[in-house]
Amino acid sequence: MKFFHGNKRGGKAMKERKLIALGMAGMLSLSGLFTFSGIEAEAKLPDNQLVIDFEDLGTEAQSLTGKYQNCNFGNRGWNTGAVDGDVKLWADSFTKDGQVNKIAIPYGKIFRGFSAKCSESATIKVVSGSETNTFEIGATEKEFTTDFRTNQMAVYLVIECAKGTSDVKLDDLILEEVDISKLNVSQGKPTSTSGDSERPASNGNDGDENTMWVNNGAGADKWWQVDLQEAYTISDYELVFEKEEKNPWKYKIEASADGENFDMLSDKTENMDSAKVQTGEVSAETKYRYVRVTITGLPAETYWAGFAEFKVYTKDIMSNVAQGKSTSQSGGYNSSDLAVDGDVTTFGGNTDTFPYWWTVDLGDTYNVKEVEIEWEDLKDGDTNIAEDWKYKIEYSADGGSTWEELVDYTSETPYTDPETSVVQNEACDIECNAFKVTITDKPPKRPLAWAVLPEFRAFAADTHIPEEEGQNINIDIAYGQPVKASSVAEGYKASNVTDYDSASTWKPVSEDDTAYLQIDLDREYNIQNHKVEFTSAVSSYKFYVSMDNDTWTEVSDVSADQADKTVDIEETTAKYVRFEFAGQSEDLEVKEIHFDGLDAGVPGEKKILVLAPHEDDEMLMAGGVMNRAAEVGDEVKVLLATNGDYNGKSTGEGRIVETINALEAIGVESEDIMFMGYADTGGLGGAQTYQDSFLYKMYTADDTQVFKSRWGNEYTYGNPNAKQDYHYEVTGEHALYTREKFLNDLEYAISTYKPTDIYVPSRYDMHFDHAYFDLFAIEAIQNIQAEDPSYNPTLHESIIHSCAGDSNWPIVNSDEKGIRALNMPEGLEELTMFHWDERENINVPYAMRQVPFAFNLKDQALRLYTSQYYDYIGSFAKVNEIFWSRDFSSFAKEAEITASSECANEDRKIDQSAVKAVDGVRDGAAEGLPYDHPRFPHAEWVSDKETTGAWINLEFDNEKEIKKVVLYDRPDMDNQILEGKLIFDDNSEIIVGELPNNGEPLEVQVDKSSKNVKFVVTKVSDSTESVGLAEIEVY
Repeated sequence: MKFFHGNKRGGKAMKERKLIALGMAGMLSLSGLFTFSGIEAEAKLPDNQLVIDFEDLGTEAQSLTGKYQNCNFGNRGWNTGAVDGDVKLWADSFTKDGQVNKIAIPYGKIFRGFSAKCSESATIKVVSGSETNTFEIGATEKEFTTDFRTNQMAVYLVIECAKGTSDVKLDDLILEEVDISKLNVSQGKPTSTSGDSERPASNGNDGDENTMWVNNGAGADKWWQVDLQEAYTISDYELVFEKEEKNPWKYKIEASADGENFDMLSDKTENMDSAKVQTGEVSAETKYRYVRVTITGLPAETYWAGFAEFKVYTKDIMSNVAQGKSTSQSGGYNSSDLAVDGDVTTFGGNTDTFPYWWTVDLGDTYNVKEVEIEWEDLKDGDTNIAEDWKYKIEYSADGGSTWEELVDYTSETPYTDPETSVVQNEACDIECNAFKVTITDKPPKRPLAWAVLPEFRAFAADTHIPEEEGQNINIDIAYGQPVKASSVAEGYKASNVTDYDSASTWKPVSEDDTAYLQIDLDREYNIQNHKVEFTSAVSSYKFYVSMDNDTWTEVSDVSADQADKTVDIEETTAKYVRFEFAGQSEDLEVKEIHFDGLDAGVPGEKKILVLAPHEDDEMLMAGGVMNRAAEVGDEVKVLLATNGDYNGKSTGEGRIVETINALEAIGVESEDIMFMGYADTGGLGGAQTYQDSFLYKMYTADDTQVFKSRWGNEYTYGNPNAKQDYHYEVTGEHALYTREKFLNDLEYAISTYKPTDIYVPSRYDMHFDHAYFDLFAIEAIQNIQAEDPSYNPTLHESIIHSCAGDSNWPIVNSDEKGIRALNMPEGLEELTMFHWDERENINVPYAMRQVPFAFNLKDQALRLYTSQYYDYIGSFAKVNEIFWSRDFSSFAKEAEITASSECANEDRKIDQSAVKAVDGVRDGAAEGLPYDHPRFPHAEWVSDKETTGAWINLEFDNEKEIKKVVLYDRPDMDNQILEGKLIFDDNSEIIVGELPNNGEPLEVQVDKSSKNVKFVVTKVSDSTESVGLAEIEVY
């Protein structure tokens, strides 16, 4: 990348082009066209303009050169900092799914023009203050010039493309310098006048020289006044009239601190300057809040008093950019931070060792205008002593790798006068991001002094453009993903490489000749780069991608000397990625893997149904799922079980409105939202118990038992002004609060929509409305399958209230720490049958990966649940959403079930009959969960005190092709099957070994045709009293 200032000579030409720039007040002609030929060309630009020329890289992404060569400009563009100490040019990442890129214009520049092209079509907007210019870009490169009415500094160059930003090629950005050492403090401030105005007084300081303040009526001695809203030391002014006049305007400029008593700043009552733009400097040291312009003489009698623009400038914008920044030092008893704490009575250093050095990292690059050290003012009795310390000050533009000298007082200092030596300063004009002070000796008259640094200051116009709100987006698709590995050494889990914790690592076993790490993505992504972080020994590796987990394509073969660097690749679409490390297992240890990717936008061809127990649960667990589906055109519907009306009907009606507003914000229309309208009576542990849960009570009740809400209601309801309850929408009547009605409503909603994917909180959610909505969903699906065996949806079970407790999970968000991935809740694998590495990890869309969180789409949507939002609710705005998925292809439920014995009971709460082994609920009674959660004793088959010899039989109507049988023991740790056998129609047997004691599945390969499947228990543990099964599945 080349920079051309004024008449400096350019570099080698890459193509012929011409650049046209606009001057400060309309078109400004150049002294000859800026053209490239095959030789070096003279860049004849105005002295206050520069051109940023990007090398023509053909089909490659536009890029910065030299130090910032890895900052791909046209492709993505990351923060580039300062280039050659001259231009601060940087770009931020995507605002929404890769469709928008924003490039920040270097501060203190007016954007005058550029050239651009793209493969198809794009829109480029230049944002300058309150104005925007928009340009349509096509396949032929053209030059474009801005046409701003005001001359405000540009802020962003915004690129919008129908197919992403990677094909836009920018070149020849023309920027015009603005004096950033002073600031117009009058623009947009409140105004007043001495009388009525024909054109508004606010036109006089609106930043637009094409609008005017005009007094209503002829005559002079009319004044216009601006309230600066705080007091400033005024350095100069600028008064812009409509045009140049032969007979000059006469005026005076006065200022006041209180709005009543005015001092003269500039007396132009005898003005002879006929120019349109008139300026003047102000020497007064007083700070003023009010500034008044009085028109004392007109160019002609027909004129009315007025002007186009009045600007008041101050130079009081320099701030100490060193204060509070990160420091270090060579030694000392005191903290190095005390030298930048703003308190001159505290000292950094305090050591008797010379030389003593101290550094400060400014945290960013600044144009520093002055540095200053304030020393301790000491006296010897009544005698003042000069602070003539011997020291030098150096600065760095690369974070301290190299240093340039600014001040050298190591041998001689000008500060020998005791009266003026306490504060020592040096004017400068440097671009830097760090300073170093080295004290080499003490003052001659202070032989016992130790090296101390009371206060160091660096003054700069703190004019850095703040990061665009919502622009800090993590597109590292590896973050938070489950990982598969070729092997895992003990204590070195594969998932450690995607947890953003460099202290946790993965190692393969030493015998692993072809070690690899693999991530199965939730959908197709366009991968842009990849990187591996190693602990010490860097290994060569290959990077592969696949669309089907079968055919793999090698994308990169990375040598060891490049292996720890980010490797940019041509954008490649993939659903699976693999890092393969050949023949290096013994020393191989990986901290993290990374790869950036954009959603390829491929529709999932899904019909999604989200089941939410209460209004907000749908967004907490699946906001990203729904938003992404809406964006790519997949169908989405939401069904809410209760109205969340624990605190009354008005609360329930209000939460219906909140839900509609929130879901519409992420793209789900109100006609796709269904409210079942049942009651919320609690059930979230603590002061409540699972018995308080309305859905628990209904699930375990008789079909026709009627329940009431906490406020006595017995019927479903909605909000007549927003959305009626689902039963009423279907039948025209409200439903009684019974198990039968609830299940019928749920089955009808599912069977009429036939979703391919259903999302619901799982049975391990600690709110029992959540857990039992999952059980209701399983029952409804199996009932539908009894009528339509071809229906086989995927059920995605999530967790909102975990066994770790709401105060511990998820981790509360903060803008400072950025957006995180959901981590494993403590106790998950010990207390449930879910395994963290078996989770389904779904990346949320990019609009939901942004920080600050106030501009994160998911957080914004969660805030629309106004009655519910607090930090716990907001903590679900993460880069991912997690589920454990299952299907319903087991046909065990089609069989007639018999058993050697059973603990059948008419009370659903404790019914443990044989049919419960095929109810679809892979669970039973167990201890350990919080709030005395008993797990699900009503979901398992339990024999009547049988052990060895107990059996259960599945008899189908017809002979079935059986590929496998999956057995789930009772999760109760006291009852375990150690051995059994499967018996089929031909009397053949398959011996079954020990079933996992915690109820986890044991898969048995069968490959037989049979009408019957019988499982017989042949051996049990010593503590077993009643054998049984949580579930038996046949495939």
